[in-house]
Amino acid sequence: KGTKVDRFDGSVAYIGEMITYGQYLDSALDAIIGVTCDWSVVWYKFIELERNYCVLHGTIDKPNLIYKPNDGREKRLCWLNPMFKDKCYFLPIDLPSRELLDQDETVKQLVPPRDIDEIRICVIGNKDFVALAEALLAIGTEYLNEHHVKVHVHTRKENSRKQYKRKSQGLLDSIVSFILDEPFLPFQRRISQCSIILPMVDPETQSRYFPGDLQKLSGSVSQLVAYKIPSVMRKELYDIYEDSLVGISVKLHHNGIDSFVSAIKAMVKEVRSNRTLGTL
Repeated sequence: KGTKVDRFDGSVAYIGEMITYGQYLDSALDAIIGVTCDWSVVWYKFIELERNYCVLHGTIDKPNLIYKPNDGREKRLCWLNPMFKDKCYFLPIDLPSRELLDQDETVKQLVPPRDIDEIRICVIGNKDFVALAEALLAIGTEYLNEHHVKVHVHTRKENSRKQYKRKSQGLLDSIVSFILDEPFLPFQRRISQCSIILPMVDPETQSRYFPGDLQKLSGSVSQLVAYKIPSVMRKELYDIYEDSLVGISVKLHHNGIDSFVSAIKAMVKEVRSNRTLGTL
């Protein structure tokens, strides 16, 4: 309360009172900008109050909540990914810079610098950890150790680790680390240190992230765009975010473990080569 926050775009935010949802809905505020507009109580208030603006991750899939085109509400809606190019959209990449994170002594103590020789592959969110284990086992510990590869999995769900461990059978414990539910700034410092990000989003098992379904934002893409981190991703995902990925090294793969493994190896080789040349 009462805290002044210098934002990364040069603006300033002031933290006021913490309020309940009831107060949030009834308060006499100039504007309410919400990210939970697909929750029915908030949505109905959004319909009623012209001072409500909503930020949506994807298509609203609740029939009783869907807005009607040209009824005025669409002007107060904005989406978080380019699958809504014909409407208001933006990619959420206004994240703390590496320079800012390096200046925060508390964060630096919690998250030390990455080892200079380490190639850190990062996976963010609740993904298909069976596929991750299969890919890493196919690459092999000898290759991963030779190239000083470590894998960091950032997730909020303990079940993710259990799912992965059942498949890997402990063979990759020295290489793979799970980081569970970390505070925002330490989390961002870890992500900014990633050498490669694997979004691990595919149209076969996660269709909600693609056109024709819910068209949800892939948060991994926002992170890798913000910090310009090389990535290995499905071509179908690349096609969605292509304009935002200009200048970022991306290796594409197709359905199947062999294609995924080949793309990861190619990116590891590129990152190692760039470091040898002093460009990373």
